[in-house]
Amino acid sequence: MVMTKHGPSGLSERPYPRCSARQRMGKRTTEQRGAFAELRAIAEPHCLRVRADTEGFPAIPGRYGQIEWTGGQEFAVYCDRPRLFRRLWAIPGVRRHQTGDREMRALFLPKVIEPVAAVIKARRRRIGRPLSPEAARSLRGARAGTTSAVQEPISPGETGTDMGAPSQSSGSRLHRHVPGPRA
Repeated sequence: MVMTKHGPSGLSERPYPRCSARQRMGKRTTEQRGAFAELRAIAEPHCLRVRADTEGFPAIPGRYGQIEWTGGQEFAVYCDRPRLFRRLWAIPGVRRHQTGDREMRALFLPKVIEPVAAVIKARRRRIGRPLSPEAARSLRGARAGTTSAVQEPISPGETGTDMGAPSQSSGSRLHRHVPGPRA
């Protein structure tokens, strides 16, 4: 127990020292490590992102649901969008497990993970491609010319046009409006 000065009553007790949720959770259990290894092996060829759910087990998050590890030979898909239920059930190999009014959970074999991931719009891993030295130099050169500084306004003498009048040579209907004194 950690004693802290807290509130008008003086000292209070906290069951743990001030730290992040990940530190409080501690290291993953053997079961969780095995689950992550299993789900990552299935998700890696499809470049799917694997994250820990609230209990520390692996899940593939998506815009319309998530794919979860179940501990068996099958995976589960959770979806809380009723319009997508039929699309998920129409995938060969997906079977209903639990269905409610507003949410659903179905089981499927790992071989149909790609169509299930497409329906729930599963998040993909961001993979950066290695750049060649020439491509890196060209990107750096392109960035060097950009600026976020305030630009100086163009004076009428530099453009050869009157203020507010469109250029005759460009034929453009767009022009720069510069407010003048009101009469």
